[in-house]
Amino acid sequence: MAGALTAVVGLGAACEPPMEITLNVSRDIVRVADEFPEQTGPTLLFHGEVYCTRPEPIDLWITLRQNQQVNGQTVTVEDRAGEHTVACDGPEGNDWALRYTYDEAFQDGSTGIEWHACTNPGTTIDEDCITVQRPYAEIRSK
Repeated sequence: MAGALTAVVGLGAACEPPMEITLNVSRDIVRVADEFPEQTGPTLLFHGEVYCTRPEPIDLWITLRQNQQVNGQTVTVEDRAGEHTVACDGPEGNDWALRYTYDEAFQDGSTGIEWHACTNPGTTIDEDCITVQRPYAEIRSK
């Protein structure tokens, strides 16, 4: 695992005590076979662990940025996975794995990656979020 991120999320005196979230993520991204014929981008598998100081679900978004050669020009392809909720049973860690089909045509090889995680509170309050970015991750075919 690489890319640990820890944040203390303060929710105010009238709410629950601050929550600490640690997100461990793998930089290894697995590309799997297309799931349907009209699919434009790849289906990718991500995995990691999440730790928190109390039980609360965590919403996670994953953004990829990849430079590709198109007609002799370098272009940057970027796409963000829709929201996924992962369990955080706190204080024990939870393994998580996500499968997402992107719209953009990512290729095997190096990519930049950003993980954005937010608390998913059971009460109506603003979510508190953390973000970690890594310039290098690796997409590989299964």
